[in-house]
Amino acid sequence: MAQTKVAKQKQVSESSVANSQDFIRKQQNFTLEQLQEIERIGQISPYVGLARDLELFDCLNHWRDLRICGKVRTLDTLGLSKALAVYSEANTRRKGGLIQVPASVVYLEAEEKFTEKDILLSILLFLSNPFLFGTLRDLRKRVRGTLKDYKVKNIIVNNAHYLSYAEFNELMTIFKHLDISVVLAGLPRLDSTLDPKSVSQKEKFVCINDTFRQRCSYYTLSLADTITIVEKWESLALIGTKPMKLAENQEIVRKLHQASEGKLRLLYENLREVVTWYIKHPKAQINHFNVTKALSLDYEAT
Repeated sequence: MAQTKVAKQKQVSESSVANSQDFIRKQQNFTLEQLQEIERIGQISPYVGLARDLELFDCLNHWRDLRICGKVRTLDTLGLSKALAVYSEANTRRKGGLIQVPASVVYLEAEEKFTEKDILLSILLFLSNPFLFGTLRDLRKRVRGTLKDYKVKNIIVNNAHYLSYAEFNELMTIFKHLDISVVLAGLPRLDSTLDPKSVSQKEKFVCINDTFRQRCSYYTLSLADTITIVEKWESLALIGTKPMKLAENQEIVRKLHQASEGKLRLLYENLREVVTWYIKHPKAQINHFNVTKALSLDYEAT
């Protein structure tokens, strides 16, 4: 009896969800096929190699070969994340999901409230070491041994602007003991975070600031970069449909570039907004006036 009641409740719940989704779809004036297409387009976020990536890779290789620590600053966090992931993949080999020896690069992505223990565990995870337990002292010993075994030459920590003194000191200690290049990547505020003149406890950060004194800038997208990315994105997003040729319209490209502020994440979001608007308004002309409307969420077509 109880099972029958639960089954009926589940059926009612599923029916309610379906009815809600159908109501939302009708309110948006999209067909089910259009919603599926919009969802597919929302997943298109390709890596596109640009001149700024080659400059970054050259800098990382230089620091690695000379065993120098440094920091990479950018306002384009998604672009940098994609570039660092590509660099990491190019310098490591995997078999069955496990990192193979040698692995010259370890790539980590810090999060808010990341601790020195999180740094050590992330290194072990990246290098497929299953022994993720023990005291800080145990983990430090295990990490140093694993880094030596895998012949690691470069540790890259993205989102390093989330780190505090303890984590910076942990990374600096790894550099001192193993002579491995450590690279911090993140927002421009990394400079002020490490600058003894800008922090409350100045003396603590002197050695850390000196260790990561080398700098590299990962520039925001230029107008030419935006054209290249729009062409690539459209070739992947608009499969089987009439091409919009957005990159061929200078006014549209300038509008997309201005609206994205040279940041890859904003550019992809804006492209999705534009295509979604045109799916809803299939008879609207492809021009910068309607693109402006799409980006301002003004859905009145001309």
